[in-house]
This record gives sequence, structure tokens and C-alpha cells, in this order.
Amino acid sequence: MGEAVLESPGTAEPPAEEEEAAQSPLQRSKLIRKRLNDAWCKEWTVLDKQMYSASKKCKLNNIETWPVDAVSIFRDEKHHLLLGSVKAACEIEEVNRSLGVRVTVVVTMSDDEWKRWGERSDYEEYYKSLGVVNLRYGGWDKILRPGEEYDAKKAEYKERWQKVCRDLDAVEAPGQKTILFHCFAGLNRSTSALCAFMILRKGLSAEEAVERMIRVRAGQWYWRDRQYFIEGLVETSEAQGL
Repeated sequence: MGEAVLESPGTAEPPAEEEEAAQSPLQRSKLIRKRLNDAWCKEWTVLDKQMYSASKKCKLNNIETWPVDAVSIFRDEKHHLLLGSVKAACEIEEVNRSLGVRVTVVVTMSDDEWKRWGERSDYEEYYKSLGVVNLRYGGWDKILRPGEEYDAKKAEYKERWQKVCRDLDAVEAPGQKTILFHCFAGLNRSTSALCAFMILRKGLSAEEAVERMIRVRAGQWYWRDRQYFIEGLVETSEAQGL
């Protein structure tokens, strides 16, 4: 943290309109991106370092080489929210054991048609055998620059996050729901959905939701070249008055 800068006696307070402009949705999005970049490598936990070392041996087309990476992001009386990659989604028993939880719902944000080596051949049967509800959503993320397709992708995910929240509301479970959000790598689709749930159902602002992620997993380069996720979260936050 830098040193405080003392004002000279003649320095006036910034105009109100400038303060408001600094909190515009676009500026909020830029500040979140800056916060993510600042945390990269500088605020890594022991787990981040372990995962980074393990990633050097990983192969994208063989998830058997991946570590089980589920982490706890948020917890209250009603919900315990976890984040992980497809590896965690394939090893629910290990997630339960390592975190001392019982996953009751898996939110899959990557309903991809093709599987990698080491994935479950039948997710439906696997989750059914464990008494786990699996909510699956399609959709791909991609690198985009501002424009028509960029705006369409942002709108697509904002709508999908609303559906995820409604579907989770409808899941009946005694006591606390322990929910694992995952996509392929646990970087973009699942992370944004988890943040959106914290905004829409827990009353956190976009900044607060992202900060929850950073505290636990600063070693993930979230939404790199996918600013539409961040803008979508900020717009969702603004719509909630947060």
C-alpha cells in the first residue's frame, strides 16, 4: 500500500460529478480488472502455489493429471458455495473429504459435447449415486473485443445467471445447500456464475463478490481478455442497487 498523499491547503474537494463518474459501471469494471491484476502472484495462498506447481504437469486433454482444486468461497446458514474445475466435478467424494463437506448440488457451466480423458462417462448416473443434484448449462466463453458480439455475449451470461439462481432456489435440500460451481478450468464461466449468485442472492456488490474470490484463489487469472464477464457482473450489481 502506498503512502498517503497530503493535500495542500488550497486543494479543493473534487466536484460531485467527478466522484460519481469514478463510480460509473465502466470505471467499476476497470477497477475490478486492476484489482485482479494486482492480486496476481502478489497475494497467492499456499494452495495457489501448490496448484501452480501442479499445473506444469497438467495436460488439457487429460484431466487425470489435474489436482482436485475445489475451494470454499462463501458460507452462511443457507448456502456453502464452492468453486472448482471439471476435475473437482469428477471427484465429489474427494471434495467432500478434503473440505469436510457434503456437496448437494453441482452447477455445471460447461455442458460440452466432447469429453477429455479422465472424465466421467455418465455424469447423471454418477451424481444420482451420490444423491447430488446436477444443474447443467451450455454456453462457451471466448476472447472478444467491444462490439455487437461482445454485447450479445454479455447479455447471454447475464440472462443465464438469473436462470441459475432461479433453478438453485427451486432445489429442495434439508438444511444448508453445499453447491459446487464448475466449468472446465474454473476460471470464467463458473466463476462469474458464482459471483452473480453472491450478488443476486447474498446482497454483495460486484467488488465484494470478486474480493471473496481473490481472498481464496488469487492465483487464478479470472476473465482474462473477457471483460464482458466483469461488465456483466457490475451491471447485475447496479441493477440490484449494489
